[in-house]
Amino acid sequence: PPPRINPPGPDTLLRTIVGQQVSVAAARSMWTKLVTRFGDPVDLAALVAADDAMLREAGLSRQKAGYARS
Repeated sequence: PPPRINPPGPDTLLRTIVGQQVSVAAARSMWTKLVTRFGDPVDLAALVAADDAMLREAGLSRQKAGYARS
């Protein structure tokens, strides 16, 4: 298949974090929940300020939430 080229930036990094070690369907579901809660593009200030419960509701594990905040 042709290579997938994504633009550099925080959304591409977040998509990479969300998609690690999960199925494509699970990653898509998590990403949809994330942008529903934090906008598209993701409002990084709101994501960093969100508590763990909000990020879990968006589908992120504690580990992924930590990576996303970093």
